[in-house]
Amino acid sequence: MVTWAHATDNNDRVLTRREAEVTILASFGLTAEKTAKVLGCAITTVRVHRRQVIRKTQAKNMTHAVATLMRQTDGRSLPKPG
Repeated sequence: MVTWAHATDNNDRVLTRREAEVTILASFGLTAEKTAKVLGCAITTVRVHRRQVIRKTQAKNMTHAVATLMRQTDGRSLPKPG
């Protein structure tokens, strides 16, 4: 199970706050480009965060990662980052 946590946590299955934010925006259908504008960062940074989320959830793509996290919360919604 992947959980939300602070960036200081050193767990390979824990999403950082920024990774959680990127995931939540992806769940609303935002592209990497739009996510970068919302978060005020570079597109490459968003892509790095997405790759980390995909790796941590052992998903095939970002859609699969969002679906995996939704299943872990019983379909309610993605939790807010801590």
